[in-house]
Amino acid sequence: MVKKRVLIFLIFGLMASLVASLISSVSAAGFYVSSRDISQSVINSWVNFLEPILQALFGGYGWSGMFLFERLLLFILLIAVISVALTKVPLFGDDDRKAVRWVITIIVPLIGMRYINFEWLSAIILQYRALAIILTAVIPFIIYFYFLYNVDSDYGALRKVGWLLFIGIYAGLWSTTENDANATIYIWTVVAAILCLVFDNLIMRRMRIRKLMNQDTYFKTREIGNTNMEIQKIQQQMAAGAIDRKSGEKAVKDLNKHKRWLIRQN
Repeated sequence: MVKKRVLIFLIFGLMASLVASLISSVSAAGFYVSSRDISQSVINSWVNFLEPILQALFGGYGWSGMFLFERLLLFILLIAVISVALTKVPLFGDDDRKAVRWVITIIVPLIGMRYINFEWLSAIILQYRALAIILTAVIPFIIYFYFLYNVDSDYGALRKVGWLLFIGIYAGLWSTTENDANATIYIWTVVAAILCLVFDNLIMRRMRIRKLMNQDTYFKTREIGNTNMEIQKIQQQMAAGAIDRKSGEKAVKDLNKHKRWLIRQN
């Protein structure tokens, strides 16, 4: 804790000294100093200070600064992952070997980032870019999904109208866009919305059961028991000829599927 406070104090002290020196030098020259000029000068000072260090650490081939910031981010990511992984290894997990663990945690990603070539780095960045695109494309759909099934939980007709509006808007976006990537995102969103519209009642029923299971510890047990009783009742009616076999077998199949879903819920 003390080390962290000292580090924070040093960082703020360095920033304050940079700002103070900037203001004093500009004021002495008789110029007006805006907040934008101050922040821009501070950023440039930090970049000029850190760039040679990062190039020496991560430059690798020819001390190149290509993708320097991306290398730094991946280095931090690898440190986090490797540090967690090493705590699970019995040889390095003990507290008395913490220094060794940190040496390995820093050296391994440092070597990797220093000697990774441009093609591999571009491939890695492409994967993260794809992940960002997928997540940002899915988030609006998820928000709208939970909005419909929480606000309109008792009004199936309104939910269906909501899905139809959603499908219409995204279909319009798909038909008017000239970008192939955007068109792919829009059309798959339309497909997902159509599936939600078709299985609206099933989704709503499952969400209600899930909510009741979270509120009542024994709801799952009772629901499985009621499902088994319903299956036995239908089988008895089939044996007595009260219902035709085809309809009864379909109902039993649906109930068994529902029971398996209940069993899978935690």
